[in-house]
Amino acid sequence: MSDAFQLEPVRRGRREEALLFLAAGRRRDLQVAIRAEAFGEMLARGGFRGRLWQARRGADLVAAAMVVPSAGRVGLAFHSPAESPGVEAAALSAAIRSAADEALADGLAFVQSLIGHRQHADGRAFVEAGFIRLAELAYMRRDLADAVEPPGVPGLEWRSCQPMDPAELGRVILGTYERSLDCPALAALRGTDDVLESHKASGIWRPDFWWIARLRGAPAGCVLVNDSSSSAGDMDLVYMGALAAFRGLGLGRAMVRHACLQAQGGRKEFMNVVVDAANLYACKIYEAEGFRVTHRRTAYIRRRYSESEKI
Repeated sequence: MSDAFQLEPVRRGRREEALLFLAAGRRRDLQVAIRAEAFGEMLARGGFRGRLWQARRGADLVAAAMVVPSAGRVGLAFHSPAESPGVEAAALSAAIRSAADEALADGLAFVQSLIGHRQHADGRAFVEAGFIRLAELAYMRRDLADAVEPPGVPGLEWRSCQPMDPAELGRVILGTYERSLDCPALAALRGTDDVLESHKASGIWRPDFWWIARLRGAPAGCVLVNDSSSSAGDMDLVYMGALAAFRGLGLGRAMVRHACLQAQGGRKEFMNVVVDAANLYACKIYEAEGFRVTHRRTAYIRRRYSESEKI
C-alpha cells in the first residue's frame, strides 16, 4: 500500500462525511450519528474559526480532526479514535497537526485534547502531531450531604467576587501560580484576562460563588465555583489556589470546606473537581475532604511558538 495520502481542509458542503468519520472512523450506528451531529453543532458555534481537516487515500477517508475555539483563547481538539476501523495512524497525526496549527495561526494560545486514561494509541497520535503531554488529570466528586464548617484559621475572611474586580482577582490568581504543582506548564501561556474567561466558561458562571480568601487583611488565595452544565444538582470547583507565602496554614482545606458548605446551603448535592494527579498536596486535601476519583484523563497541548523558539 502506498504511503501517500491527501490532507485537506473540509469544505462546508462536504462536512457530513468527515464528521461521521471523526466520530468513529468507518463504523456506523445511531450513536455514531448522534456524536457526529454534536460535532457539527460545535463546529457551527465555532464559526469561521472552527477547523475541520481530513486525510484521504484515494476515495477513502483515513483520518479526520477538528479544533473548535473556546473561551480564553483555547482550542479544543477532537479526532477520529485511533483504533476505529479505517483510521490510519500517520494520517491521523497529520490531520491533528494541520487543524491545530491553523487554529493557532488564528490567535489561540494553545490547543488541548483530553484522552481517556488507557487510550494509548490516541495519545501517541497527539505526540506525533507535536503535542506535549501536559498532565494526568483526576476527576473527583463528593457528596455534599455531610459538608462541615471550615477549620479555624486565625484572621481568615472571605471576600465575594460579586461584583468582581478583574484586576484584583487576576493578581491573586497570578500569585497562586508561583511554585504551583497544578499543570505548571500552562502558567505562562496566557494573560489573566484569558484565564478568567476560561474559568467563567467552565460550566455556568456563578460570581456569587467566587471568593478571595484574605488572611490578616491580605489576599491569600481564591476559590472559584460554578454551576455544573451537566447536572442541576452539581457544582464544579473550577479553580483553587493559595499564594506561596500562605501555604501550610490550612488554607487549602478551609477553602474546600467553605465552597462545599456554601454549595450545600444552595441546595446542591455534589461537588466536582479536576486536579493534576501530580499535585499530591492538592490530591491529599481533596481526598481528606471526601472527594473520590471517578475517572482519569490525560491532557495534551500544542502551543504557539515564537520565531526565536522555532530556530
